[in-house]
Parts: sequence; structure tokens; C-alpha cells
Amino acid sequence: MTIISGVFVFILGQLALKLIIEPIQEFRKTLADIAFALIEYANIYYLAFMTQELIK
Repeated sequence: MTIISGVFVFILGQLALKLIIEPIQEFRKTLADIAFALIEYANIYYLAFMTQELIK
């Protein structure tokens, strides 16, 4: 009975890990990558915006 309970708890833990925790971590990683790219290329975005404003 103890072994069956242990296997059951392990399976529930793995389901929670795969269905809940890993997608959240992947989302946060993607969000951080986007934030980094926006900061890294902010000067290019700003210059493009200012160039368009000067043309108008």
C-alpha cells in the first residue's frame, strides 16, 4: 500500500510540474527575453521614432 501511495504522489507531482510549473517558468523566460530585447534596442527604436517625427 505504501508503494502505491508513493507512486501516486510522484505521478501527481510530475503532472503538476509539467502542466503548471514549467509553462509558467517558460512564460517568464520569454517575458524576460522580450524585455531584454526592448532595452537592448531602445536606441534604435527611439532614433527611428525621432526620424519619423522630424519628417512630419
